Amino acid sequence: MDRVVMPFNTDWLYRPEDRPSFARRSCSEKGFRRVSLPHANIELPWHNFDNAEYQFVSWYRKHFALPGELKGRRLFVRFDGVMIAAEVFVNGTKVASHKGGYVPSSVDITDHVTFGPRARNVMAVRVDSRERPDIPPYGGVADYLSFGGIYRDVWLTAVSPFFVADVFARPRDVLQEAKRLELSVALANESDAPRAGALTAELLDGRGRCLRRATSTEVEVSDRQVVELELTGLSRVKLWDLDSPEPLHGARHPVGGRPGARHHRGAAWLPPGGVHQGGAVPPERQGSQAVRPGPAPDLPPRGRRRSGPASEARRGNHEVGPRMQHRPHEPLPAVAPLPRPV
Repeated sequence: MDRVVMPFNTDWLYRPEDRPSFARRSCSEKGFRRVSLPHANIELPWHNFDNAEYQFVSWYRKHFALPGELKGRRLFVRFDGVMIAAEVFVNGTKVASHKGGYVPSSVDITDHVTFGPRARNVMAVRVDSRERPDIPPYGGVADYLSFGGIYRDVWLTAVSPFFVADVFARPRDVLQEAKRLELSVALANESDAPRAGALTAELLDGRGRCLRRATSTEVEVSDRQVVELELTGLSRVKLWDLDSPEPLHGARHPVGGRPGARHHRGAAWLPPGGVHQGGAVPPERQGSQAVRPGPAPDLPPRGRRRSGPASEARRGNHEVGPRMQHRPHEPLPAVAPLPRPV
């Protein structure tokens, strides 16, 4: 059973106001306006605005239907970034909440939706964009602006009831000749019977060629289980560099012969100054605290493929235009991956 990934960015309704009734399946949508994601909760000028102007609670609502052939799968909605806290409701029921706008989150909506062309579902998202002391970076010292809204992409994913729920990749010895990659792979089984199989992880180069493969012993999964794997002797791995950005490596994790995909990247920064995957970064090319050219956090993934201050500035100046911004405090999504089918 293959994974199905669908964009979930269009036909949202937005209202910059906070009312409890907006969480309901049915409510008055007068005053909402139609928007597409990514979306900022308010449009501001380049200069002379008060950062309190974007610090408010707003609501997003989306009506959607699910085809009957998706019944029997697990359904997840992934938010690549919501600034700064989100509460998610499906058909009037609160299903998840997430604090922090710099990493993605996935919401399991399987048990709260109906299927078929005439079955209408409603997702409502309450977005709190206030600078809350209980959510980093606030509560400490923050010298930059976070803005607000569902400012990255949203995806609907359907997977098999037996799937890879999470992958945590830890690059080791990245500055040595023989590098290692440690993997913790969480398997989830939502079916009625235990499932068994061996897990195989492959490290691919940017062209899809397998550099290293590791296979676990056979495991039987009734609910959830974490499998540990290690890829060693990675002497052929080319590290990413500011001047010669190589395509990112990828990892593929088949279980029982059915593959799922998960891409990863790693970097090492050492004081003083910076070391990025084996090379020193001169001060003038390190990230600054100021807003400057480079991909904005709401830029679609295709605009963020070449990351790093220098390449971001080049991409911003020559391909997308001066509206783009780079904030070194805002990492690309790297955790809370979508479930992977097996």
